[in-house]
Amino acid sequence: MRFSSLPIIYLLLFVLIGLGACKKQNPDLHKQVCDGWFSVEPASYNTDSVSVFCPTAITPQGYGEKVNEKFYLLLSGIDHGEIRIFLHDIEVYRSTDLKDGWDGKYRGQALPGKYRYQAQLFTSGGQELTLTGEFRILDILQPVERCEECIFADQIVLPRGVVNPTAENVRCP
Repeated sequence: MRFSSLPIIYLLLFVLIGLGACKKQNPDLHKQVCDGWFSVEPASYNTDSVSVFCPTAITPQGYGEKVNEKFYLLLSGIDHGEIRIFLHDIEVYRSTDLKDGWDGKYRGQALPGKYRYQAQLFTSGGQELTLTGEFRILDILQPVERCEECIFADQIVLPRGVVNPTAENVRCP
């Protein structure tokens, strides 16, 4: 009886190709870049009585000045609401306390990367607003691309918006 090594070769190729496919990752997910954004729907909400601003980056690792450690919405004229934060498609945070903010940790660990959020907000006048956007958890020990575009919570003064320089020590490449 003659033994053929062809099935073993096919098996090895299948395993090697499969392992290579598992290692492929989206390089953008953990990139150190300030590319966050947010939008409010409906866009025609009353901006005279409501102010909504969101940071595009936080640094919850506990380094330096310990500012910008939490992600929270800066709001005025909002009576109540709920915020949900996602990493990929996993919900990592949900709260109706819009003032406390998220400490950037999931299962006890802060993971640098891009996060998505959605908030249902209700104004004092009863109008419903939907706020969506993205932000990044940054490791400030690493260089940050487009660092001049980072908006940290300590820069925002309501109702005017972004006016202050940040106390964050962000390294630009």
